[in-house]
Amino acid sequence: MKKPYSWQVLLILFAIYLILVAFFPGLNLIFNYFRLTLLLALAFLWLGVERKNTILFFIGLSFSSLYMREIIPYSYTTFNVGPLFFGILVLGIAIHSINKKRNQDKLLQFETASTATIHSSATNYLNIEANFTDKYEYSTAPALQAISIKTFFANVQVDLSEAQFEKDMTHLIMKNTVSNCRIRIPKNVTIVNNLKSGLGELYLPPTPQATTHQLYLTGTNTLGTITIQYAE
Repeated sequence: MKKPYSWQVLLILFAIYLILVAFFPGLNLIFNYFRLTLLLALAFLWLGVERKNTILFFIGLSFSSLYMREIIPYSYTTFNVGPLFFGILVLGIAIHSINKKRNQDKLLQFETASTATIHSSATNYLNIEANFTDKYEYSTAPALQAISIKTFFANVQVDLSEAQFEKDMTHLIMKNTVSNCRIRIPKNVTIVNNLKSGLGELYLPPTPQATTHQLYLTGTNTLGTITIQYAE
């Protein structure tokens, strides 16, 4: 399966541009034309669409409002940029919150066929790191004690349904940044949530009546989505 290289292509093009500016200073006029606010607006708008993230998309719209002064004649700029910027940002937060409540009970199914990298592990200490990629991890640990997941602009799916959890408590440490992480666990495991989430989404299933193990969730979730569901 082909991997997307959109980020790498953009970085290569930007690197080539910087190298050309070193030899041809006149090309620096491009920055003077677009302005930093426009570059930030386009970046956040692209990230919002790419990751289907409402907050990122509205941050892009907010920076677009700052750039409006550059393209509208000064005689027509009767609006205040500050309230417009924060108004659009607050609107994005409100829509993000509405979508979060509407999707609170939705269980997202695993789609292993769409992932780029598939790993199977029998270790009791699971360490997963994914940057700018898709990854699927399947665990068959005999006594799973700790899981560490670190993601950055990635899509990660972790299947723990066949793993045997440690008797006392299994620790799940997350550092999810602008990523989508889905985790499937056995029905006999209850979740103890101590995750710090900054403008992120966390979906937890209802706790079943009979549980024998605990999964202690800690870490951070920044502008990302974490979904934990029980295996069927």
